Amino acid sequence: MMDAETIGIDETQGTPLRRRRVITYWVVGLGLTAAMFALHGHGWRGSVQLHTLMEAVATLLAAIVGAMALVRFYSMKDNTFLFIGAGFLGTAFLDGFHAIVTSEAFRPFMPSDLPSLIPWSWVASRQFLAILMFLSCLAWLREERLGEAGRISERTVYLFTGAFTLLSFLFFAFVPLPRAYYPEIIFHRPEEFGPALFFALALWGYLRKGQWKFSEFEHWLVLSLIVGFVGQAVFMSFSGRLFDFEFDIAHTLKKVSYICVLVGLLLNMHVIFRREEKSGRLLAEANISLQEKAALEELLGRASIASNEADTVDQAMKVCLDEICTYTGWPVGHVYLLADDSKGLLKPSEIWHVDGAARFETFRRVTDESEFRPSIGLPGRVYESARPAWIEDLSKDESFLRAHLGQDIVVKAGFAFPVTIDGDVVAVLEFYSDEVETAN
Repeated sequence: MMDAETIGIDETQGTPLRRRRVITYWVVGLGLTAAMFALHGHGWRGSVQLHTLMEAVATLLAAIVGAMALVRFYSMKDNTFLFIGAGFLGTAFLDGFHAIVTSEAFRPFMPSDLPSLIPWSWVASRQFLAILMFLSCLAWLREERLGEAGRISERTVYLFTGAFTLLSFLFFAFVPLPRAYYPEIIFHRPEEFGPALFFALALWGYLRKGQWKFSEFEHWLVLSLIVGFVGQAVFMSFSGRLFDFEFDIAHTLKKVSYICVLVGLLLNMHVIFRREEKSGRLLAEANISLQEKAALEELLGRASIASNEADTVDQAMKVCLDEICTYTGWPVGHVYLLADDSKGLLKPSEIWHVDGAARFETFRRVTDESEFRPSIGLPGRVYESARPAWIEDLSKDESFLRAHLGQDIVVKAGFAFPVTIDGDVVAVLEFYSDEVETAN
């Protein structure tokens, strides 16, 4: 059975899930903010050694996230993962540099003392990552508007990452730094609002993008941006001195934000692996020739990749219609959707693939006026059984009502399969040929 993952639709879709995720975002953001004000001024005091250890862990996490994101990019060429991968790898270098030059061993060799060096080298790492996250949104928007011509090359991204990282190293190695703490104002470290601004812009961009509603990766990415923003704007901006409570919590939240992205990447890879596994099972059960199997594997791969990049479920289904019609050579594809307000009622949608629209105008008009209950018609049979169905000759099938309306609807053969989410059929994809076709 072909289900939601096979065609690239995340199983965790739906209004209740979106509502839960929105609540989660508010709880995380407001909860962390409330915790800061409740515990502000706590007598906790860290140390240089603890700071070095925390930054070493952050470096390792950033490197893992960056490497995994780039592997994901090179497997499916999604520019979002290119920017995130390059951003986290560059951040790993900057976090590592921050950990080394602010340690006791390197302290005598730097032109600035720790009260300036630690805050400013921290800000450089955070500013870099925040900018790359924001640029990943802009790159997606550009590609949406311009198509393939709007894709930003890997060379450009890597050159920007390398140049920013190298200039940061040189700056901190040779330039004496100004003071980083301003106890005379309410925000003792106002420079933290630089990265906070870009984290907020990136958060706004990903929320507007909308894929967090059904994508596990972008859901965790949004959580990462919320944690990163709160760590900068709420905790670190109120830090009054090195290694105080706000200082160490902000460093902890930075690692939490890295872990959120890591979790999103792992879940994204899990979905891909499950989809490929189910595609393999589908091919094995089909008992088709090796040549047909190779062609179908290519079809499912294209459909999965394209629909996974779609912004909405409707777009994902349209991609599947186009890919399957192109592969089979069948001219007509359509989607029936389960009605929200009625049990088992399938209603026609506006999602079509039609080659030669004029020839199939009557069939399309009849379909747009036809609704089906379970077991009624081809869509109803597929809905009730939750299994694919094939009709070799529609004119000889009494259950195919649209063929018996006294009108020439042109189509001669049809097949359909269900789309399921959590075991429930939510849609039926149907395809038609203008010739009688024998199922292999």
